[in-house]
Amino acid sequence: MKLIFTTLLIVLTIRVFAQAPPIQWAKCFGSQYLDEATAVIQTLDGGYLAAGYTNGNDGNVSGSHQSNLSTGRYDSWLVKISAAGILEWQKCIGYNGITTVPNSIIQTPDSGYVFAGINKYSTSLYAIIKVDKKGVKIWERYYGGTGDDVATSLQKISTGGFIVAGYSNSTNGDVTGNQGLNDFWVMELDDTGALKWQKTYGGTGDDKANAIQKTKDGGYIVAGSSASKDGDITGHHGNSSNDFWIIKISSTGILKWQKSLGGTRNDEAMSIQQTTDSGYIVVGFTDSDDGDISGFHSNWPANDYWIVKLNSSGNLQWQKTYGGTGEDAAYSIALTNDDDCIVAGSSNRNDGDVTGVHGVAGGSDYWILKLNTNGTIKWKQCYGGIGIERPSSVIQTSDNGYLVGGSASYNDGDVSGNHGTGSDYWIVKLNATSGIDRITTENDFIIYPNPTESNIEIIFSSDAEGTIGLYDVSGKLINLQKTTVGERQSLDISGIQAGTYIITYRNGQSTVSRKLIKL
Repeated sequence: MKLIFTTLLIVLTIRVFAQAPPIQWAKCFGSQYLDEATAVIQTLDGGYLAAGYTNGNDGNVSGSHQSNLSTGRYDSWLVKISAAGILEWQKCIGYNGITTVPNSIIQTPDSGYVFAGINKYSTSLYAIIKVDKKGVKIWERYYGGTGDDVATSLQKISTGGFIVAGYSNSTNGDVTGNQGLNDFWVMELDDTGALKWQKTYGGTGDDKANAIQKTKDGGYIVAGSSASKDGDITGHHGNSSNDFWIIKISSTGILKWQKSLGGTRNDEAMSIQQTTDSGYIVVGFTDSDDGDISGFHSNWPANDYWIVKLNSSGNLQWQKTYGGTGEDAAYSIALTNDDDCIVAGSSNRNDGDVTGVHGVAGGSDYWILKLNTNGTIKWKQCYGGIGIERPSSVIQTSDNGYLVGGSASYNDGDVSGNHGTGSDYWIVKLNATSGIDRITTENDFIIYPNPTESNIEIIFSSDAEGTIGLYDVSGKLINLQKTTVGERQSLDISGIQAGTYIITYRNGQSTVSRKLIKL
C-alpha cells in the first residue's frame, strides 16, 4: 500500500506542476487609436512599467505631441502601474510630426528609466532617452547616418553605461564598416548616453539584430537574423531567406564567434538568454522544415515557434519547434527561478501543440509556454479574445508569477476595458505556480532583480528584524547579516561566482527561503 500511495502522490504532483497559472489580473491601457506595448519591466518599488507607442490623445493617454493624429506618427508612451495593475502615471514623449518608438527599456539605480528605439521622420535614428522616475525627460541622444538606424535592445552594464544593439543601413555619420543593406549595429554608451564605441557586423545581405545580453565573461551575445552569405557570416542555409544569426562579442566589440542556424526558408531569432551552464537559449520563429529544423508543424508559409539551445561556444545542443498548422511566432524568453524558462508568443489555430485559442479567423492569442532545460513543455496556455493579441515581452515577477506585455483588440474572452477600434496595451499578470522557493508565507519577502549580476534589493512584506543568510546550493553559508527595521535591504553579490544560491530570512521561529540566480 505504501508503494501505491507513493506512486499516486508522484502522479498528482506532476499534474499540479503541469497546470498553467491563472490570470491574476489583466488590464488594457490606451486610447481610441493605436497603442502597442513593446516592453515591460518590474520596477524597484514592486510595480511595473510598460513602454510602447501611441497615436491617441484620449482614454488613458494625455500629453500627445502629435498635432494631427491621423498622420500615422507616434509618441513613445510610458505607463507606470502598481503591483495590482493600477495606473499610477503615464507620459508621452516625442515631437510633432516625428515618430518616437521605444523597443527596449531598463530602470536605472536612481529609479529613472532609459529606453532605446527609433526617432523617425523621413529616415530613422537610434533614439536613447533618459527619463526620471515620473517619466520627465532628462536627456536624449540620437545616433546614425543618412539611412535607417533602428535600436532594438538595451542593457545596463557594469561600467555604469549602456550597451545597445539594433541594425543600420547607413554608411556615414556615426556608422562605420557597413557591408551592405542592414548590418547588426552595436554601440556602448556612457551613463550620460555619450558614444564610447560602435561596431557593425554582417554581410552584403540584410542582417538585423533583435536582442543583446551581457554574458558572464564580460562580453555580449547578440541574436537576430541574417540573409547574408559573406562578410562576417558563414554557414548560411538559405538563398535570400533569413537564418537565425548569433554572434558573441567581447566587451569592446571584437567578434569572437558567429553561428547561422536555420533552413532554406525564413528563420528569425527574436530573444536570447544566457543559461546557468554558460550556454544560450534562443527563441524566434521559422517556416523552414529542413536544415537545422525538425518537427515543423505549420502549413508553409505559416510559422512555428523555434527554440534552440547552444553551448558556450555556440554549438547546437538541441532544437525544438512548437505550434500547430496556423501562425505561431515566439517573441520573448526569460529564465525562471527554478532553472526553466518562460516563452511568450502568439498563436491562431487549435491543433498540434496549441489548445484553447479564443480567436476567430485572423485573430491570435498570447501563447505562453513553460519549458524545462531540455525544451520539454511543462505547461502551456492561450490567453486572449476574438481579436488580435500579440505579446512583445515576458518576465518572471518577484512573487514568482509572470507578467506579459503586448497589445490586444476588442473586448472578449480574457480581454476587457479596450478603449477603441485600435489595439490597447494589454498587460497580463499571471499567478505564481506552486512549489517554488517557499518554506512559509509568514514574514514573506521578494528579491529584485532576480536573476542579476550585482546588487539586489530584499523587499519585505512588513518591517523586518532578523537575519538574512546567503547560501550556496550545498548549504554553505557565504554571507550573514542582520536586517534593519524597514521594508528594504540591499545586498551586494557582485563578488560571488555566477550560479544558483539560496537567500534565507529568519525571524524568531519563522524561516523563509528563496532562490537567487547570479549572472
